[in-house]
Amino acid sequence: MIQCEQETRYSATSEVNMPAGVVMYARTPVFNHQEIPKGLSKSHRTGKGVWSELVIDQGLVQLDWLDDSGKSLRLQAGEHSTIPPLLMHRVDLLSDDARFHLDFYRLPDESAGPSDSS
Repeated sequence: MIQCEQETRYSATSEVNMPAGVVMYARTPVFNHQEIPKGLSKSHRTGKGVWSELVIDQGLVQLDWLDDSGKSLRLQAGEHSTIPPLLMHRVDLLSDDARFHLDFYRLPDESAGPSDSS
């Protein structure tokens, strides 16, 4: 596990913060057009108490929040966005060279899994 800084973490692009003390407990492989799980392009969410961070390794990726905000972020290589627990969202690859991975965080006493489909 990787211990996060004690101060509140802010995403460079989405301004969502994770609470102090969260730990990274899982990382996905790097996904591209050939390897992205179909569920990520459809409405899905993380579980209770699970934050995820979408990290763009290459190309251009869109993150849509499927809530009342209608928030849509276009992220490019080197950018990331924090996704709060239980927020319905989807990911779309916008460029042929798009590559990304996800990091999952939780408080040390949480036992929730990384995701929950709806």
